[in-house]
Amino acid sequence: MQNILFQIFIGISIALWIWTLMDFYESKFKNSKFKVVCFLMILLLPLIGSIFYFQLKKNDNISFKKEVGHNSKKGNHSFSKK
Repeated sequence: MQNILFQIFIGISIALWIWTLMDFYESKFKNSKFKVVCFLMILLLPLIGSIFYFQLKKNDNISFKKEVGHNSKKGNHSFSKK
């Protein structure tokens, strides 16, 4: 029974770690030094680093990228000539 619970815990931890890495990749940081610290925390301490990262994101130190493309401004089409 303990072996099954341990395997479930490890599986959830790995899933959380992968989710954190994907979210980290899609996030925009206000400070580049802070980005390095977060990445090292996530990489070296997966479970604690993931919790740390999501708490800091919750406190608005990290924002989500909103850029879709290079020419996303309204009326800025590269194929139209006028």
